Amino acid sequence: HLGINKLSVLPESRGFDSHFGYLTGGEDHTSHITSNAVDFFDGIKPTVSYQGVYSTPLFTEKAINIIEQFGNKTSEPVEN
Repeated sequence: HLGINKLSVLPESRGFDSHFGYLTGGEDHTSHITSNAVDFFDGIKPTVSYQGVYSTPLFTEKAINIIEQFGNKTSEPVEN
């Protein structure tokens, strides 16, 4: 699991351009809660905006948006 106890261990502090999803394990994929706390992050902050929505469509939509953002590049990997 990715860790959440310090800003320095979050994905965006470890070389990733963005993070969308869970940081711990054992979440409910609709409420996005584990151990009575929200574990669904959009960037470095937890969000309750997606509670009640199953996670697979959320990940799909986010992935499509990222791919479309880099859609005009045909010969390079998806990177900045």
